[in-house]
Amino acid sequence: METLDLNKELTLLLEKELGATGKFVLKKQCKDIGIEPEDITIEHLQSLSEKIFNVMKRFVGESKARKICNGILEYRDALDNISSTESSEESHAKTASKQELSNIQSNITVAVKKFNVGLYGDAEIILRKTVESVDELDMTDKFSIQAKARRKLAWVLSHMPDKRDEAMAFFQTSVYYSNEVSDYYEMALAWYGIAGMQWRYGYHESSLKFYKRALTLLRRMPIQSKKERLRRNKAEARIHSGLGNVYLDLEDMSASTKHHELAIQFFKEVENWPETGRVYNNLARVYEEKRDYERAILEYMKGIQYLRKGGGLRMEGWTLTNLASTYIECEKLDEAYQSLEKAELILSQFQDNIAHSKLHCMWGKYFREKEVWTEGIRHFNESLKALEGEEAPDYIAIAQEEFASLYKKKGEGDKAYDLYAAALNWAEKKGEEHRIEKIKAELDELLA
Repeated sequence: METLDLNKELTLLLEKELGATGKFVLKKQCKDIGIEPEDITIEHLQSLSEKIFNVMKRFVGESKARKICNGILEYRDALDNISSTESSEESHAKTASKQELSNIQSNITVAVKKFNVGLYGDAEIILRKTVESVDELDMTDKFSIQAKARRKLAWVLSHMPDKRDEAMAFFQTSVYYSNEVSDYYEMALAWYGIAGMQWRYGYHESSLKFYKRALTLLRRMPIQSKKERLRRNKAEARIHSGLGNVYLDLEDMSASTKHHELAIQFFKEVENWPETGRVYNNLARVYEEKRDYERAILEYMKGIQYLRKGGGLRMEGWTLTNLASTYIECEKLDEAYQSLEKAELILSQFQDNIAHSKLHCMWGKYFREKEVWTEGIRHFNESLKALEGEEAPDYIAIAQEEFASLYKKKGEGDKAYDLYAAALNWAEKKGEEHRIEKIKAELDELLA
């Protein structure tokens, strides 16, 4: 088994939930059990997880803290299983055994845990080896595990910009294998992955088609236990959330509202409070686009409530940033300032370039409305700087469009025109027609 750096992985896990505080939490728990963080081994994970739980529940609530610590133990068990299999000569037999299947599942678990803390490269290596090992199994009913391994690999690759074509290919082979054995759950999640990629590329119509196909397949999944029902409901929530985002881009506000509300309903049923809060944030954006600012503020507030209940600290920072934008739109600048200050306090703890860019963009928007031009320009420049090297055409377009609006309001039409033109280029890459038309209207007005 490859060399582990459990200190790095646990630090990344805790920083994901608590920001910069995470590494100090881990260091304190290691000290309590008499070890240095660099010396953490698999054997320490049981006692560490118990101590981490007792600390985490004060930050993220008991339910999420328990889920995090159960995940640590699940990771430990998977590592133990892989280690024991590698030391067993029987694992080299060509005929598939329960142990071999268990080993494959453990490898998938380890890869997913690494992916969840941002170790994409490590997850990719493990999943590629897993796909190869599944192909070598001598068994007639291996198609479901082939479908799952390929789907997980595709999901990892889809987050690596230079490997997205390969990701699409693995999603498609996952569809093929799951279809061979009528595994509707795996098939639905593979189409869900394809739909998400199509949305990111700006292909909204095909994204809608594939999300709907995923939903149809998922509803054909046989339910024989409470666990299976929960699994299906979690997947359905994710699909409805995806549909809500696509319809928002297409400016079909009625459909977007419907699917976001269904996603909220399903996430509440499975008691996933961070995701409930995230979808409330997206639903608020629908009302903001409709210029129903009071309703948007209400939905943002609901989102913050659920994010705090579930310990979704980073997403709370995002939601406060978006809430500030709504306050600015309805000329509640004092409330916007307070919201941005809270967002900055939270997001300063996290390494999230896109979140930092959005925060600077909203500060720029705030100072633009206050006509404090120097501060507005500084924040817009910081917003664009944070996006250097990021594949985020939509956020770049938004920052440039808002920046252009500052120069337009300031009376510097040439600078405004250049920024609107740059924003149009990025909006066209994302394929958001309503934003494209809006920017073109601004360009036409400047030329008039």
